[in-house]
Amino acid sequence: MFKEFSKYTGFISNSLKTVFAYRFGAFIWMIFPVVFMLIQYFLWTGIFESAGGTLYSIKLSQYLTYIGIGYITVRFAACGRESMISYELKNGNVATSLTKPYDYVTMNFFQHIGQRLAFGIQSIPMIILIILIAQIPVQSFSITVYYIVSVLFAFALNFLFSVFLGSIGFWIVNVWGLFLLRGGLRMLFSGEIIAITFFFKIAEEGVKIQNFPLQSLNSAEIKGIFHALGVIAYCLPFQAMFNTPSAIYSGMLASEQDVLLHLGLQVLWIVVFLIINKVLWKKALNRVTIFGG
Repeated sequence: MFKEFSKYTGFISNSLKTVFAYRFGAFIWMIFPVVFMLIQYFLWTGIFESAGGTLYSIKLSQYLTYIGIGYITVRFAACGRESMISYELKNGNVATSLTKPYDYVTMNFFQHIGQRLAFGIQSIPMIILIILIAQIPVQSFSITVYYIVSVLFAFALNFLFSVFLGSIGFWIVNVWGLFLLRGGLRMLFSGEIIAITFFFKIAEEGVKIQNFPLQSLNSAEIKGIFHALGVIAYCLPFQAMFNTPSAIYSGMLASEQDVLLHLGLQVLWIVVFLIINKVLWKKALNRVTIFGG
């Protein structure tokens, strides 16, 4: 098995070289998270201070840790291989790749590892800045271990979901709209914009945020909307990609039972997409429509 995987290690080094070759682009992508972190920092600081420093039993420091560790997690766990798979479908390179003596999905996986390693190395200054801005504390050994395991699960799940989207490109000529839809759903239901915990807190206790939108709705309607948002979030894989690692490290998942439950959900989504991708990829290879090749 080691010999089988050893032939893919070259894809890791090639991805590292490719990322480091575009230093200006890498610099820009390093600055963006810091800017967004600052925006969220001042936004949520204002919201929490207007609520007296604590919102739904969550302290400002805890929520800033959730946001900060989330940005760090994304640098290591995010995946965009669906764009490359779609591009290779359009230009015909996928046909050449499929004739080579290696598995196409495994090749993409090792390229993904190389990219994440490169992004991680380049992001060290950004990570230091975010740790200082959010004042992210050092957690206990057990929480740190659970967080690392969760990040690894998120890494695998993000890749599998990316392959899933890329596989759809075998049936849909232009998948750009699908990617945009994924981006919107991910922002809302992954916990990047607002922690999933708040969905259920608002559903239980009502709105405690000043100048909250939807003022035309009564309390019961608002609670119903946020309960539905929370349920939908757990019916989609996005919260397992972002919310789970961040919630574990920040302590929003307070009990070990909750942590293990969310880790189990990550494993469940991984198994689901392993099965889906295996079926889809098998059918996709039987009907390859290539543009430009």
